[in-house]
Amino acid sequence: MAISNPSSYTNGSETGQMGRIPEICPSFPSKINSPGLPALLLEKNRHAKLMDYSLPRLQFQRVVGFVLTQMIHSLLKIVGLPMFVSEMLAGIILGPTVFPDFYSLINTSDESVAALGAAVGFGFVYFLFLSTVKMDVSLTFKSGKKTVYIGVLTVVVPLISCLITIKMRHPGINLFTNRIFFLSTSYAGTSFQVIHCLLSELRILNSELGRLGLSSALIGDMVTLLLTMFSTWVNSGIQHGALAVLIDIGMASIFMFIILL
Repeated sequence: MAISNPSSYTNGSETGQMGRIPEICPSFPSKINSPGLPALLLEKNRHAKLMDYSLPRLQFQRVVGFVLTQMIHSLLKIVGLPMFVSEMLAGIILGPTVFPDFYSLINTSDESVAALGAAVGFGFVYFLFLSTVKMDVSLTFKSGKKTVYIGVLTVVVPLISCLITIKMRHPGINLFTNRIFFLSTSYAGTSFQVIHCLLSELRILNSELGRLGLSSALIGDMVTLLLTMFSTWVNSGIQHGALAVLIDIGMASIFMFIILL
C-alpha cells in the first residue's frame, strides 16, 4: 500500500525547508482497504475522503464500467454489434484516451491501476477456465490442416507486417533489446477468450464454423505463447547470457511437465 503521508518522508536533500518534492515509491500489489461504515458515518469530511480508499474506489469503477457498457450496448445492439464492442468502447471512454490522467476514472493513481488490474486479471482467469473447460481439445487435432493454417497465419501475418513497418521507420533499431518483438507478438496474437465470447453471443459455438474458429483461436494462442517465450529468451540471452536462457527453458519445461503429468 502506498504511503499516505508523504510529508513525513524525505529524500535527504532538505536543509531546514523542503527543497524538493520527495519521491515515494509505492509497493505492489496494493492492499484493498476501506474505513468501514462507522468511520464514514462519524467523519465530518467523509465525502471528500471516500475515494481515497481502494475498496470504495474499486467498487465505484466496476459499477460505472458496468452501467456505461450496458448503456452503449443498448444503442449498438440495434445495429447488431456484439457486447464485446460495447465493452471495448467503455474501456476507451473510461481510460486516458478520452480523459487525461487527472480526470480519468481508471488512472487516478498507481494504486487504482494496480487494484483494478488485479480484479480484471482474476476475472480473466476465471473466464478462461469456464471457457476452456467446456471445450473438447481433441477437436483441435481432428479439424485438419485448415485449422492449423488459419491459426498460424492469423498471428504470423500481422506480426511480419508490424515488424516490417517498424524496420522501415526505424532501420537501426534492435527488435529484441527494446522488447519490440515481444510487444508486436502480443498485439498480433489472437485471443481465445474473445473468439469464444463472440461465437457464444452469435449462438454458433457448437456449429462447424464455431468449432473451426475455436480450434484456430486455440492454435493461434499457442503460437503467440511460443513466440512470446522465444522473444523473452532472446532478450534474456542478450542481456544475461546463455546460462540464464537455459535456466529459463529448464524451469518452463519442468512447469509444463508438472501441468501435463
